[in-house]
Amino acid sequence: MSARLPGDAVIVIAGRERRLRLTLGALAHMEAHIGGGDLNRLFERLKSPGAGDLLHLLHALLIGGGEDATLHLLQTSDIDIAEAGRAIARALQALAGDRDDPAPPDASPPGKPRPRAEPSASHGSAGFATR
Repeated sequence: MSARLPGDAVIVIAGRERRLRLTLGALAHMEAHIGGGDLNRLFERLKSPGAGDLLHLLHALLIGGGEDATLHLLQTSDIDIAEAGRAIARALQALAGDRDDPAPPDASPPGKPRPRAEPSASHGSAGFATR
């Protein structure tokens, strides 16, 4: 397996650890097979997925993780459903972005520079706040 990325998840299938990763290709697979070609419909369907949806989610995320798992392998393997659900949820967290590191309140929109703060008496000689 290559280096792990944030959002990667691992699950044991057929006695082997396998990586799940959300990639653009995995998202496109999910959109086509679960959302009927519509990303908004996919997101609605993910709110209450069925067993077939979970199978396709798992398959798409395994392919995104570089695994050679087939739908047949997944259909015939003894997979812990709770473990699969947790792994799928971890991998799909990449859709939500990095919620632990929100943009600072004074962040400028992309493409617009932030205004420079003028040095004041409360700032050090380089113009940076000292605390």
